[in-house]
Amino acid sequence: MWCYALLSLSLLQQGCYAQYPLGYEVLANRLENKFEQVTNMLLGFKEDLDSIKSKVEATERTVQTIEQTSTRCVQTTDNVKETQYQTLNEIKELKRRTLQDIQGLIEKKSSLCLKSAEGFKILQNQTLSELRELQRMQVPKDIVTCGNSSRKEIQIDDVCPEDFFMSNGSKQCFKIFYDGVNRTWEEAKNHCDLEGLRLAEPISSVAVNLRRDLIDTYSNGTMHVWLSARGDGSFFVWRDGSELRNNSPLWYPGNPIGSENEYCLTLLTNEEYWNSNPEQPFGSSSCSEVGNTLCELIRE
Repeated sequence: MWCYALLSLSLLQQGCYAQYPLGYEVLANRLENKFEQVTNMLLGFKEDLDSIKSKVEATERTVQTIEQTSTRCVQTTDNVKETQYQTLNEIKELKRRTLQDIQGLIEKKSSLCLKSAEGFKILQNQTLSELRELQRMQVPKDIVTCGNSSRKEIQIDDVCPEDFFMSNGSKQCFKIFYDGVNRTWEEAKNHCDLEGLRLAEPISSVAVNLRRDLIDTYSNGTMHVWLSARGDGSFFVWRDGSELRNNSPLWYPGNPIGSENEYCLTLLTNEEYWNSNPEQPFGSSSCSEVGNTLCELIRE
């Protein structure tokens, strides 16, 4: 089309109009129409180009926004990771310090316990040495009160620490805990251990006198106190491994109780038992029952 227009213009310039006046007008009209069409077409192209340019610019802005958002997301993710890492480190450090504090506290308590135990042992040894020295010097028989001053007095043949007593014919120092707490056999044993003592083990006939002393001194109607022997009901063994035979004359009638369950030895301290069988102080009870606690001083 452009070539046609240029050809027409070239013919006009060469004087073709003089030879073909009518054809020139027709050609001029055609050219005018073509120019108008071309102009409209160019205007349409321009509008399309403007539209495309606007879309490209919008697309570029969108891409920039996406890139900025992605950058912020990456930065936020990095910040979260850094915060998480810092938090984990802080937790690890707190855990480490806590464990150190706990370990230090345990070591401190252990040290205090060892010092207390050593101090108690030293004091106990000193006390026993002093008692032996007094005994060597032939200290006369004395009257001591065990615990509460309102209780009856027990005359002893040897010297025991304060709050302890010794039954007639015995060299053992006993301590009864009427502290309002009834304990199982295991609890009574542990209580004696914590006091630096051991659960009482009256030897042979000492148990008869011991029961009499407890009834006279602590007549509170208690049924029994725990002793150290235990067994399955068919036989009982003392703490040192010696056996308490079933045919021992110290058993209260009906005892020991034969059973497959574990039973523990008791000293029957109820007045009724004493009145009916004063020479038979031993009974057997389930170790899970509760009774009073009778401890004895550990002799070296």
